[in-house]
Amino acid sequence: PLGTKNFSISLLEAMATGMPVITNDHPSSPVQDGVHGFRSNDVHVLREGVKRLLIDPDLSKEMGTSARERALSEFPMSAFISAWREVIDRAIARQA
Repeated sequence: PLGTKNFSISLLEAMATGMPVITNDHPSSPVQDGVHGFRSNDVHVLREGVKRLLIDPDLSKEMGTSARERALSEFPMSAFISAWREVIDRAIARQA
């Protein structure tokens, strides 16, 4: 479930739009280094990843496509919408 993950929704938004991602390394991250973008805790490694994506549009497109596929298959919008509806319904019920 989404609630057990420890990463920003903006990361998934970027992936879902087809962007390759540059991110810090974290065990719960959905980004596979070299597949969906670049993932490291070394700023120099991340900077080199950004440079590679900027000079190689084919690599950028390939990683972005892979990121989009992963985001949409593992984190479907229906689950996100359902979770938000549940939170909103509980808040409304408390107000009644």
